[in-house]
Amino acid sequence: MPLPQNQNNINIPSTSTYVQLFFYTTHPPPQSTLSNKPHFPTSNFTMETVKQAANYVAETVQGTGAEASKEANKGVAKSNDANVSTRASAAKDALVDKKDELSHNTKADVHKEAAKN
Repeated sequence: MPLPQNQNNINIPSTSTYVQLFFYTTHPPPQSTLSNKPHFPTSNFTMETVKQAANYVAETVQGTGAEASKEANKGVAKSNDANVSTRASAAKDALVDKKDELSHNTKADVHKEAAKN
């Protein structure tokens, strides 16, 4: 099919020619190979990797929450405005929060390593 011409006898490609050119440059035809490999990159993520990554995030958030609670309890324990029993209770709670923080951070590290494999 000949290309239409404008007033200066210059060939002008039709819109469908541009569409075809764009399509073939962005979607090249598949290469014929002897293998049945897909023509697009495949992901190596498994459902287990996704679960481990989600668990890592959850444990990290919980560890951060425990750390914030620990710091707040430390502040109360050091405060001169609180009575002795309140300060002692806050100090005990800070120790429990520290244990929780370490536990969550350890679990987060385990999930992070499991997600890498």
